[in-house]
Parts: sequence; structure tokens; C-alpha cells
Amino acid sequence: MSGLTGSRRNRRGTVAAVTLVGLATALAACLSTSASAATSPVSAIPASAFRDHTGITPTTVSIANISTESAGLFTGAVVGTKAYAEYINSLGGINGRKLVVDASDDQFTGALNKQLTEEAVQKDVGLVGGFSLEDSFGATVLAANPGVPDISQILDATTEALPDTFSWDPSAGGWPLGPLAYFKKRFPKDVDHVGAMIADEGSATTTWAGEKRAMAHLGYRVTYDQTYPVTQTDFTANAVAMKNAGVKILFLEQMPENYAAAMIKALNQQSFHPVVVFGGAAYSEALVPASGGASAIDGAFMDQGTALYLGEDAAVLPAVKTFLAWVQKASPGFSADYYTLSGWVSAEMFADALRAAGKDPSRGSILEALHKTTAFNAQYLVGTANPPAKQPTNCYVISEITNGKFQRIDDPPVSGPTHGYRTQRPDRTQRPDRTQRPDRPAGSGHRPICFLDSENSWSGFRYFGYDGIHLGLRQSALSPQAVQRGIHYVPSRVVVTRPHVGVDAQGDHRAGVTRPTGASGGQQRTRHGLDHLDAGAQIAPEST
Repeated sequence: MSGLTGSRRNRRGTVAAVTLVGLATALAACLSTSASAATSPVSAIPASAFRDHTGITPTTVSIANISTESAGLFTGAVVGTKAYAEYINSLGGINGRKLVVDASDDQFTGALNKQLTEEAVQKDVGLVGGFSLEDSFGATVLAANPGVPDISQILDATTEALPDTFSWDPSAGGWPLGPLAYFKKRFPKDVDHVGAMIADEGSATTTWAGEKRAMAHLGYRVTYDQTYPVTQTDFTANAVAMKNAGVKILFLEQMPENYAAAMIKALNQQSFHPVVVFGGAAYSEALVPASGGASAIDGAFMDQGTALYLGEDAAVLPAVKTFLAWVQKASPGFSADYYTLSGWVSAEMFADALRAAGKDPSRGSILEALHKTTAFNAQYLVGTANPPAKQPTNCYVISEITNGKFQRIDDPPVSGPTHGYRTQRPDRTQRPDRTQRPDRPAGSGHRPICFLDSENSWSGFRYFGYDGIHLGLRQSALSPQAVQRGIHYVPSRVVVTRPHVGVDAQGDHRAGVTRPTGASGGQQRTRHGLDHLDAGAQIAPEST
């Protein structure tokens, strides 16, 4: 998501779209203080759901896509969902059944979103690929019908907390430190003079508060951070103010392409050229031309939690080529965007679950399969996440605009074990997927270990990622205590360390701390595998 706010690097692009048309939304940002990483138990599935075959016939499976398409806002979500359905149907469908997409536009109206959700519950097996600013209204229907699966990009925090909702990019408290650590290492002197622009919208400012704290934690010093109304189109005054404030590196991760382009124009008009860092919100075919061409924007950076799905990775990542090809088959001439990717990826997650549900699927068996989808990455189109546990990826990609093109820099090769994502412990990436699917090319049966799995998921904590590692914190504040080349946190809650180096809250040296009983339901495995970190994170406990 891009814009106003968003869930980590990916969702930041979505909300931006909202800003794009001057809409305000209560997006569930990654920084949401109410986010939880707790898994949703299979036991929450009603017994009646296993006898419920709504939307399923001997030859078809009907799925509902409810999106906000006003002004073309999230039309891509519908296009992506339909494109994946056409793709999988071309392979014979799932266990002999073709996918039928029942798409509806809620017209940015809460009452209509609720009505459409009620209709979907009556005729479709579940909701798939939707992207709506009004999903909180449909949430009341889903809460009353816990046997109906919803595999969509969910913006409302309450909706996402429901046990029958699954997102490929789930929200979780915390801000990823990995990209910030990268830019600090690359521009060590510039991080003392940081600038940022944030949409004047609640979830966006909340997101920025979390990032600003993460920056401070890593030694950044923010000298200029200003909010802007979603109606603003001219950033000249901001460019002048940042120049006067001595800003040397400017973070625009929450700005969607249209705002980002306007900012680049304003900077160039003032002959002011700080290092610029975008997020996935600005990753668009329109960014470069809207900014004034390659010469106007070359040298800008971007960090995001997805592959370069607009085509840059197509030659080396088969899933990108397949995605783009079928988008054009489904909607000739349509320019794929983040929402298109979201619809496609959500549909793929549903298809995986439907396949796993067997030849006689029900809503219950599909939900059961979804609860077991603890490592999902859509063949590396996106970083590996754990949807049922509401745990996002901590993989990321760094790119730079060169000659008007997005180009990966300093990332592992896409042909390597992490499939192009920056992460730690590449020696632990070769874990086979449970099944080899007909729609997966040979050699795609492994996933990168760059997400919170059973060894490092800490239920109920907020997450801060450090160069591919997420750390659990009870609350958001960080104390000034530091550790040399290790990671720590703890009072009675665990933490992790570089072997022989980490120091816990009481000053005890530990080499791979074992979580105490009760931290997450009993004695857990010793946390290890952080010995490859290049730098330490000074993450210490706070009062509880």
C-alpha cells in the first residue's frame, strides 16, 4: 500500500492510493499498536463449516471480490484476481473445478460493502483478492459468519484480527530496521540530517512515529518532518524549508507515485538534491515520466517487500513473467500495479488452500488449509509471510533508479537461495514446500527463511525487523542500552543474541537465550541463527 499509511513496505503503497484521490482511511498500519502476532487456531472453525459447500459445484468454485473501484482506485485488485483465475483455469482449474470470480464495486460506501459481503456469504465460497477502504463494514458480516474465508488485502485492523481472514501482507506492530540499517551504512554522514514528508492522516502519522523512533534507535537525527494535506500538489515550500534545514537524506516511503513525482519536481526547481528514498508506494511505471524523466529522478532509492514485479525481475523470476502475461490476457492494455499484484497473490493463496482441501472441499476444509499456510510467498513475488499468525515478511529488496529504470542494488541474486531478497542465514533457506504444484516451475519448491517462523515468532509482541530479523518488543519504546554486535531484549521475555555476545536486561551474558516458560505457552527452542548479523541492534527492555 502506498501513501497515507501502510503495513510495512508493501502496504505503504496502498494507503497512498487513498491519498491519491484525497480520501482518508483508517488503514491498519504496520505500526498499529493493536496489532498482534498471535496465530488464529483451527479450533475456531465452526463444525458446520465442514458441511458448508456454498459456491462449490462439481465443476466450479465461485469466489467474491469486493473492492473500491471509485475513480479506478483499486481496480487492479479485481484485474489481478481475475487474471490469476484465468491462469489457473488454463491449467485445468483446481482438482477439476474452474474458479469463477464474482466481482463487485462497493463504490467507497460502507453500507454497500456490508450488503455485498452479505450477498457473498450466501452465494460464494469466500472473499478473495478484494481491496476496499470500507472493509470494516463487511467485517461485521464476517464476524457473524466465522466459517467464511476472506483472503484479501485487509485494511481494517479489527477485520484482520478475525480468525477467518488471511492477508499475504498482514499487519504487525513495528517498523523494519533492515532498510534503515542499509542506508545508514551507505550514507553514514547523511543520516544526521534526515527529512521526511508524511500525509496529514492519522494512520500515516502513526506509521511515521514508529519509523522515526526506529531511526532514532539506529542513530538517525531527523531535522525536518512535515505533514501535508492530501489535497496538496505543490511541494515547493517544503523543498525550500528542507534545503534551509540542511536535509541530506529524504525519506518518502509513504508517498505514492503522484505525490512523489511532485516532490521530485519541487526539489529540482530548487537545485536541491538530497539522497531520496521511496517505498513500495511509489513503485510505478508512471513515477519516472511524471517526475520529469530519467534525468530528474535518477539516483533515487526504493525499498520494498516484493520482487520488482513490473517487469525488471521477469527474466530471472518466472512468477513475474507469468503474472504480467496473464494480466494482459485478462485485461489487455492494463498497467499492473500494487493492487493488481495483491489480487493475484491473494487468489494464489486461495488456490493453494482449495487444492489442499482435496476433491470434496468445503468452507471448513479450505479454512483448515489456510490455517496451515504458515509460509507463503507466491513463488517469491512477495517476501515470505505467515498469514494465519498475522506475521509479515521481513524480507526486503533495495533498488535504485538508473537511466529511468528500477534496478536492484546490493541484493542477493534472484537465482540464489533467498530468491533475491535481502535476509540473514541463507544457509537455512532450503526448506521444501509441502507440495509441488502444476502451476509452479521446476526448482521453485523452496522458500527463503526471512519471516517469523516457529523458532522466532513471539506471540503478542510488537515487531521490529533488523536487516531481515524481527525482534519482539512488549511495547514500542526503546531504551538507550546497547549491545555490541548482538541483539537483546528481555525481562522475562527472551531475547536473542549473537553467540557469546548478547547481554540481557540484567547484564547477564548469553549465547542464544532460551525463552522462559510462559513466554509463549511453555518452554521454547533456543533462539539462534543471528550470528551472521553485520551490526548489532540496541534494542533493550522497557518497563512493563
